[in-house]
Amino acid sequence: MTTKVSLKPAYTQEFGPDQTAQLSHFFHTTLSIPGVSWRDLAVELGEMRDNEDDDLECILGLYRYLSGLKIITIDELR
Repeated sequence: MTTKVSLKPAYTQEFGPDQTAQLSHFFHTTLSIPGVSWRDLAVELGEMRDNEDDDLECILGLYRYLSGLKIITIDELR
């Protein structure tokens, strides 16, 4: 991603997957740092479009991540 920095790859390389999972829990739970949202992904895809970035692997990865998010619709809130 270019509009936000993902810390996971750096921490995974430095500490390994087990400690990275613990750090992720710490960031989300203790520090209340949110994960990427669908809005962040939409902004990223828009930036890629505007910059004519055709990195299909990255675009596909963003759409895959987006499809896995649990998004609550207005109808579900009613």
